[in-house]
Amino acid sequence: MKTIDQQGSNLNPNIDFNSEEGKLTISGKSIPVNVEQLFSEVFTWLEEYASHPNKETKLELNLQYMNGSTIRSLIDVLKILQRMSEQGEKVKVEWNMPANAEDMKDIGEHIFSTIHIPHDIRQN
Repeated sequence: MKTIDQQGSNLNPNIDFNSEEGKLTISGKSIPVNVEQLFSEVFTWLEEYASHPNKETKLELNLQYMNGSTIRSLIDVLKILQRMSEQGEKVKVEWNMPANAEDMKDIGEHIFSTIHIPHDIRQN
């Protein structure tokens, strides 16, 4: 299975998914013009990975800013991870955000009130 290594820009996040390590990282700013195009490869990769995951899977979010379209896409990513967890796979999410991003923290806490997987939300 190939690795995704998309370099970010002023609008798009860096996306690094490595199946050998079981590590998925999304970092930077995420205010894409075309969120479907940005995340389509992510969904395809993650669905394929979910059929044969590593012993442990970790999603690391290091976002400085994100828009509503990104939030909806992240919820879809988290739903796939939740399904994996429900099937007995070990899954964890680490969400790191700026110290002053109270709105992002509230969004994260709201998301995890409906998505039930181990997670840690940190403001740095």
